[in-house]
Amino acid sequence: MKKKILAGALVALFFMPTAMFAAKGDQGVDWAIYQGEQGRFGYAHDKFAIA
Repeated sequence: MKKKILAGALVALFFMPTAMFAAKGDQGVDWAIYQGEQGRFGYAHDKFAIA
């Protein structure tokens, strides 16, 4: 019974939406590993980073 409850909770967590709040025109930087070892901000007004 406990395993069924745990499995149901994991499935429910998988389907929960993730909140993303970005206004039109917001810009950020991509810090993926493909961009090099050290992520760099492109501009001083960057508001977020995608890692």
